[in-house]
Amino acid sequence: MEAAVGGHLVARWAAESGEAIWAVHDAETGKVEATTTCSVGSLRPDEDQPGYPAVASRDGRYLAAGPLAFDLRQRSGLCLAGDGDRKEVLLASVRDDGTAYGVVSEGEEVTDDSTQTRVQVSLATGRPMTLGIDTEVPMVPLKESALFLTRDESDFVRISVLQNR
Repeated sequence: MEAAVGGHLVARWAAESGEAIWAVHDAETGKVEATTTCSVGSLRPDEDQPGYPAVASRDGRYLAAGPLAFDLRQRSGLCLAGDGDRKEVLLASVRDDGTAYGVVSEGEEVTDDSTQTRVQVSLATGRPMTLGIDTEVPMVPLKESALFLTRDESDFVRISVLQNR
């Protein structure tokens, strides 16, 4: 098991071909709810750091963990791992409409959060769209608003709830 959220477990195994298969399982029954193939070896790439957390949309249809996203209704998954043509996208939250938010991974630890490229991804298409330089990624998208956790100039945590536009 790599991650868990809201009654679902995210697990990985290797197919005979060696390709990594990722699946979401119902935590009670073990039933597979969605799968995808993805070159990501682990949701915890650095054993000294916590892994990518799993997050779910409010209605429970969508689940995301690092570069993986799943649509449990369609029983499908999406891999946003980097390859020779694109950088890896790490997802942090997902809305009920299948819009996910995250950052582009630069491959190395980024100490200044303000330098990360923030993106919005439609889980229907898998295409990331760059957000404005001062745009924050919501930690928890809500029905009519979203919760944001940021830090101010003194490095104090700022909690904000903003209404959708």
